Amino acid sequence: MAQVKTLRNIYGRGHENRISPKDTAIKGPNIIAIKAIIKGLILVQLTFFLLFCYIFGTLYVSNSHVHNLSVVFVDYDQGLVGQSVWTAYNQLKGDDFPTLDLRSASEHPTPESIRRSVCKTDFWAGFYVSAGASERLATALGGGEAALRYDPADVMAYVWNEARWPTTVESYLASNLVKLSTAAQGAYHSINGTSAIRALNMSSPQAVAALYNPWQVQSINIQTTNQGPRTVYNTIVVVLIIIKQFFFLLLINGVCSTFKLYLRLKPHHLVFRRLLGSSISTFLGSLLLTGAIWAFRANWAVNGNQFVLTWMTYWLYEEINFFFIDAATAWVPAPFMPSVLVTWVIMNVSSTLQPLELGAGFFRWMYALPAHEMYETLVDIWSGGCNPQLYRALPILFSWWIVFTPLAMLGVLRRCHFAAIDFDKEEAAFQQRFQEAKDFERKRDRQRGAEGAAEKEPIDQEDDVELANILRKQETEMRSLYTSESRSRYGPGIVAPGAERIT
Repeated sequence: MAQVKTLRNIYGRGHENRISPKDTAIKGPNIIAIKAIIKGLILVQLTFFLLFCYIFGTLYVSNSHVHNLSVVFVDYDQGLVGQSVWTAYNQLKGDDFPTLDLRSASEHPTPESIRRSVCKTDFWAGFYVSAGASERLATALGGGEAALRYDPADVMAYVWNEARWPTTVESYLASNLVKLSTAAQGAYHSINGTSAIRALNMSSPQAVAALYNPWQVQSINIQTTNQGPRTVYNTIVVVLIIIKQFFFLLLINGVCSTFKLYLRLKPHHLVFRRLLGSSISTFLGSLLLTGAIWAFRANWAVNGNQFVLTWMTYWLYEEINFFFIDAATAWVPAPFMPSVLVTWVIMNVSSTLQPLELGAGFFRWMYALPAHEMYETLVDIWSGGCNPQLYRALPILFSWWIVFTPLAMLGVLRRCHFAAIDFDKEEAAFQQRFQEAKDFERKRDRQRGAEGAAEKEPIDQEDDVELANILRKQETEMRSLYTSESRSRYGPGIVAPGAERIT
């Protein structure tokens, strides 16, 4: 009890002039409030349920779509080793294994041509068996100088680009290609085990080692991307950029509302200030984000040119999100704005979680989302041009910017328009209240002249009560002018630091 009393002493006025929930005066507002809460509850729960289903759907049985990741396979050996690889692939082939696309050496005469195909994203990876690998292995089994010179690393290799969704390509490409190499050893022993043992020089340790460990597949990584923060480039970073623009927009709307700028300044002045503020914010924000990525890049091989290009890409993406949210807050009714914002966040981050080839065909529409094209552009920058998707990415990104920048600016004009309308309503309500107060005072003055001095005091008290009721009624009407529709015209806002001290 002492604790409750102490709390009441701290916030004592919170208990003054309160009525019971059962009071008839609050029965109507209570019912309205409960209905509003139920509607809001349904909207929020339904929105998040659908978004949960959507994001889970994008990742649903993604391992069964691994076959959509194509790998070019070139057998320069044309011997038992290449045959063993193909036999092993036929054993492993399935929905959960990358598809090997067998090509001739005439199409890809050198391993460098395979690298170029992977770099151009014609394939997700490349796998090849070196020329003469089978002959070198057979010679090494006989021992002697050939066994000493035999290099198991010079048999087969795979080419890949780790910068493209690093965690995905590691688990679905690199690990499976290593698995293919291991399975190929078993296939080789099954195909040529008897002959190999007959030819084996048991007195040569190198020959025995060549039989039991005939090769070690080599990784040719176009852009090594193994630093820890890589896991957030296509996830948390995408979300935080959107949230940052939303909070900055809250600040701008709060300043405009606090100082009534929508009513005082001309729309083109507000548009210019908004463009200037958004440009400075996104310019600095993208610079700081890029700086943070570079500060924690560890041994990631990126240079100054890539820093600038990364900065510009993030700048464009931040601009798109700012103007999208600005336009949404101007045109979308306030009760639906949270659903729009969280849907925008989830849709964008879903498009960058993994390659769209690993999802159902329905989700290919996410190629049109700015976050996906932003990440595709970044991969191209980080891997030195080995993700040439700019022909698609840049038009999509600039299309978003071109569409929503004018909409956001038109939203400023809309806010100014309704600010003037609301001011006229407020002024008319004030004049009405002022006129009724004057009429009441004149009436009371006339009554005072007609009544005797003894009756003046009780009459004054009755008149004061009547005047208070009139003012309360007018105040209620005044507040009714600011409906949820009216308040939503200016967008959500927060008070700017320091503005709360200005009257």
